[in-house]
Amino acid sequence: MALRARFSAPEANYNVLNADHPVFGRRGVWDGDYTRELYIRSTDHMIGVLDGTIAEREVVDPACGPVKRPDVVIWLDKSARPCSWFVVAFWDQFATPDATKPRYEFLRIDRRDWLQHMGYSDAEARNAAPKDIRVEAVPDDLVLRLGTLFRSEPIDVNRWAEQVTDAPTTLDGRQVVVVDETHVSGATLAVATGLIARVAPSARVSGTEFWRDRTMKAVGTVRQPGTVPIGYPGETSDGAELTVFGRGVGNSSAENWQRQPDGDEVNRKRLAAAYVSAPLHDPVTFGPLPDLLADQLTQDIAYLTYDLAVGRVLRRPSPSRLRCPQRAPFQ
Repeated sequence: MALRARFSAPEANYNVLNADHPVFGRRGVWDGDYTRELYIRSTDHMIGVLDGTIAEREVVDPACGPVKRPDVVIWLDKSARPCSWFVVAFWDQFATPDATKPRYEFLRIDRRDWLQHMGYSDAEARNAAPKDIRVEAVPDDLVLRLGTLFRSEPIDVNRWAEQVTDAPTTLDGRQVVVVDETHVSGATLAVATGLIARVAPSARVSGTEFWRDRTMKAVGTVRQPGTVPIGYPGETSDGAELTVFGRGVGNSSAENWQRQPDGDEVNRKRLAAAYVSAPLHDPVTFGPLPDLLADQLTQDIAYLTYDLAVGRVLRRPSPSRLRCPQRAPFQ
């Protein structure tokens, strides 16, 4: 109670980072201050991973050798994109002095799209049961298309498959960390890290998750997260997203990129449309759509940086930092 009295931010300033945050499918379970505290804790852990003070990962490619400070971070669209906004906003407050920010990339990789190649039905892909991840079952053509996004040289659309096979990538020899927004079965992160490792075999690939709350609930015989971060859309019983808003981008859309002027970047996105989020647009006219929920979240994050700076929000550092409080950033 003493902590609650001392660390309390004005609730009226927050549109989504408040007491309406869903827990166990219900709302009003957490108070707003506790909600904001958990976002701070998750952000602190994520920045610790990126500045090199936290070596823990949920997924590590056995062939990558020791995990080190990442050169590249790949955020999994769409739901991990808002997680990157928290990291950008709090980097100066949480990162070790003189830490170098890794290069940011964004990829749309959803377990439902890729587990079908490994023998799973859509219903099986959606549940939280552990999965047998075999990225070698993904057809070579699909891996080559992903590779177009990371090739060092411009892409020739008439001979792209020949061109990207065994060609250098911008990930070669790099420490790459892939970030998912939360943990359900762990399949999304395992698929994504495996695909990146196929595209750039010399990269040292690992994976982690942003959301650090470990509250669990039982769904039948399977335990799965009781809470998810705000960008996670939720699904109806038939697997449809409850909303496409709140993350600043839409789903993949090959037709969107076909409508864009020719150019190397657009050519890559046409070839790899399944891996790229398109801007939010009207599905008929392809005109841009505003994302008011994303605007509200970015405003909340700005308020949160201020409230933390003036002492209204409790910062409990990630336990992974506390286990080695004197350790210097690893290289």
